[in-house]
Amino acid sequence: MSTNPTEHSVSYAPDKHISYLDSGPRDGPLIIFSHGWPGCAEVWSMQASHFNRLGLRTISVDQPGYGNSSTGGALSDYRLETLVSALHAVYKASGAVAPALWIGHDWGATIVWSVAAHHPDICAGVACVAVPYMTLELGLQGLRETINRDLYPADEHPNGPWDYQAYYETNFEDATRGYEADVAAFTKAVHVKGNPEALGKPAPTAGVSKEGGRFGPGAILPAEDAIPMKMTVFDGKEWIWDLLRAKMLKTGYRWGNAYYMNHGVNRAYTLEKSVNGGVLEMPTLFINAKWDSVCSSDASPKLPVKMREFCKGLTEVDVDAGHHAQLERYEDVNRAIEGWLRGKLSGWYDGTGVKL
Repeated sequence: MSTNPTEHSVSYAPDKHISYLDSGPRDGPLIIFSHGWPGCAEVWSMQASHFNRLGLRTISVDQPGYGNSSTGGALSDYRLETLVSALHAVYKASGAVAPALWIGHDWGATIVWSVAAHHPDICAGVACVAVPYMTLELGLQGLRETINRDLYPADEHPNGPWDYQAYYETNFEDATRGYEADVAAFTKAVHVKGNPEALGKPAPTAGVSKEGGRFGPGAILPAEDAIPMKMTVFDGKEWIWDLLRAKMLKTGYRWGNAYYMNHGVNRAYTLEKSVNGGVLEMPTLFINAKWDSVCSSDASPKLPVKMREFCKGLTEVDVDAGHHAQLERYEDVNRAIEGWLRGKLSGWYDGTGVKL
């Protein structure tokens, strides 16, 4: 992953712990990486090693429900407020004396945006890939407000590209059972590279309810070996796939899917408990994965609107990649983050890992 990472864990609730990998100089400025659905700490390996070489300390977590972190319990154990408390516990356990830079992707983006909204005192800045601020935090109700109705007419696609999330709410057990029929094959299938030709067309996630599942009734996934590695974001990074595969086989999908079963309480937590009305004053970076047919600003122009309103120091960068841009185009993502650090967080990081 990077220079001699060490694994640790910390408790964040009774009988609950979160596992994380810690690497780089202990006295360096701290970056905390937060993965999405599905994922594990190692999906940030290309970023952690890059910033370790520049003298920064990095922590990459296995989110609750994934990898070596706690699983099980009630679906409500995976609500946003609890996930934020888990990352807050990691920060406290790190021993850091200065605010950290928080970086997230997918659900991990939503969690670190929320760390910034509820604990701004521990955030020097926030950088997120693929999922903008003030979107998933506001639940399915908020996501519906962002639907591009030119692409998703209400009579055909009432939930737009977010239909898969509505399907979880009505068919959670069936959805999870479908993914777990072949965990390795499914995990590999959702990590194929981005396709720019998919833009301008309804995303497959928009038809989940009509099809009776992500792949339709009785659908059979291609075998794991039938999906060439060169088609995936792990092309040239097969060792990351091996680690993710092993961790997903260990936990399955139930607890990662549980994140989607708390929309109402997540919305209330965001609207009622955010500091400063949810406005983020610290520097923020959003990396738009242009070929993401669900989340990109190109596919869903309304999606970043609230982010632009609530982030007062926002920088936006486009990367020609699909949803998992930090793996597919890791050099571009690293370059975007490093350039933003040099320009917007020079008081925290001067390019050599020295705190000023």
